[in-house]
Amino acid sequence: MTLINYKTIIQTQLKKRATLIFWVTLVGVVIFGVVQAMARLGHTLDNDEAFTANMIHQSWIEMFTNFSTESAGYLYYLLLKLWVLWLGESEIALQSFSLVCFILTILATGLSARKMADNSWAGIIAALLVSISTYIGLYFATVVRSYSLLSSQVALGMLMYAYFLQPSPTPQINLPQKKLLWGLTVLNIASLLTHPLYIFFMCAYTITSLFNSRKQFWALVGCNMLSFIVWNPVLYWSIQLPTISWMQTPTLADLKNGFYHLWGQQEIKLLLIYGFIFALLNFQKAKQFFTHKHGLMLLSLVSITVLLPFVVSQVKPMFLASRTPALFLPIICILVAIFVAQVGEWRTAFILLVFLAFSSGQKSLETFREPDPLMTRYSVRFVAERVSCGDTIILGGFAVNDVAYYLKKFNVPLCVEQKVFPDSTKKHPGWMNFPELLKNRKELELEAKTLVTELTTPQRKMTVWFFYSEQWEAHLEYTEIGHILNVELDKGMTPVQALDLNGWSFNRVLVYTSNIN
Repeated sequence: MTLINYKTIIQTQLKKRATLIFWVTLVGVVIFGVVQAMARLGHTLDNDEAFTANMIHQSWIEMFTNFSTESAGYLYYLLLKLWVLWLGESEIALQSFSLVCFILTILATGLSARKMADNSWAGIIAALLVSISTYIGLYFATVVRSYSLLSSQVALGMLMYAYFLQPSPTPQINLPQKKLLWGLTVLNIASLLTHPLYIFFMCAYTITSLFNSRKQFWALVGCNMLSFIVWNPVLYWSIQLPTISWMQTPTLADLKNGFYHLWGQQEIKLLLIYGFIFALLNFQKAKQFFTHKHGLMLLSLVSITVLLPFVVSQVKPMFLASRTPALFLPIICILVAIFVAQVGEWRTAFILLVFLAFSSGQKSLETFREPDPLMTRYSVRFVAERVSCGDTIILGGFAVNDVAYYLKKFNVPLCVEQKVFPDSTKKHPGWMNFPELLKNRKELELEAKTLVTELTTPQRKMTVWFFYSEQWEAHLEYTEIGHILNVELDKGMTPVQALDLNGWSFNRVLVYTSNIN
């Protein structure tokens, strides 16, 4: 056997060993992320999560009908409904779908960084950064919203994009690249039907492909145009919905807070200091990274994906510091990971990552030890165990979501009537414009009087349980509307007690009985 053959065998063995080490480490990172995320698993659902749970609890026809007034994120609800048909509608079952998406995000982000940098170390760093993203990755990993799914779709899009950018042996788009284009088209449509924010990522990777090849740019333009044509009717319809009417124009402080939400304020500052120091110490490497087309492409990709929704939000607000970073978490992790792998020094990088992982793990441990942050589940159970047939439960405003979900969970009998005030919130529980409702105060007062009259006619012995928010600084109009009904109930019925129960949408449960001896 020749010396060349020996070298080939040794190189093959070393490559297999390196691949095995990469996958074992990547699986370890995934397990670490899942263990941290499980600290929040089983927590009480908040208002938006309960809305999602109530949406998928409906029949298929009812759910599709409500899409026209509630949400443009159809795919998430469809997938989640299929998921609960298998696992049920408990909090853990609902949250576990987001956890699976979180796992997919870690894997796809790690593989994307490894492919783009041709460096396994970069892939592990990127995966770890996702797994320790305390306020975005880990938080949304157990939240019954579409953001974890959105992050996984961006990560998958980056993985397909990385493979698509590989040099072609022919001047034309080859067959594997054509297959990737069709895959990207399907992923684009699915992602746009999950959350409209994905369109900014589409724009970003299309524009930045110019760094690589004009033919790839035009191929991606065609791919995205087809995706947009399919999605356009949904876009037109969703623009008409007032679901984001409550959002405000973001400021530069909001943009900064969006970055802080990725890992935490101190952690972000530490990463910036590390990057700055090693850019100075390894100036030539840093210069090469940022002047090479791949470094410029990554930096441009991140910049466009982050800044474009912020700029558009100056006209049509859609940027939220606590949610929008789910869109750019995977690509920022890839950028940071490749920079650290190519410019940083591995020993100090290892120490930094261990520190960040320890900090993230400590926060997750604190979350696990703390009591459930919301008391909705326990408060509604208290009432559910005491209501009787003939009683009426009144859900004030927001309570049409979280309280309604737990009333179903605790099997409150159908003979207990449930009323909603204002009644119009039943038509669109996913968005409630209380300041607008309060402009018609006379109508609300009339509706409150009518409701109390209905409860007291014909005269019969009954108990009314009103989930009421007495004071809420963030939603003063909401509490004022509840106060209107409270006044009418005090006039027309006998107050029994104010139960010191609270949840996401209420901080009192007012109990009344009919005025009958």
